[in-house]
Amino acid sequence: MARGLLADQVDLTELWFDEVGLIEFNHARFCLTGNFVYGPKEVCESEIEKRGGVVNPSVGDKVEYLVVGGLGVDEWRNGGLGKDIEKAMRLRVKDHNVKIIPEDSWVAHL
Repeated sequence: MARGLLADQVDLTELWFDEVGLIEFNHARFCLTGNFVYGPKEVCESEIEKRGGVVNPSVGDKVEYLVVGGLGVDEWRNGGLGKDIEKAMRLRVKDHNVKIIPEDSWVAHL
């Protein structure tokens, strides 16, 4: 799929987040994208690390959770999904098990 086409095919109001049971933080890999209600990314990263999780700066095939900030992603203003969300969706097509979850689900597991 060519770059940019994915955003054209997915309506942002139809962005489906994954349902997650219990988030096991210990040794789990997270990536944070967007702007967070909980606080600056550094604060969110600290919460993950305090629980034994690892924060990756970008989505890769070892990331288990992509957490989307409740205040949105900057690219949404221009009709895009955001590079991290697009990359996670592309990885899922290749059978990588990255879960895309909203900030409120992540906070509920803190």
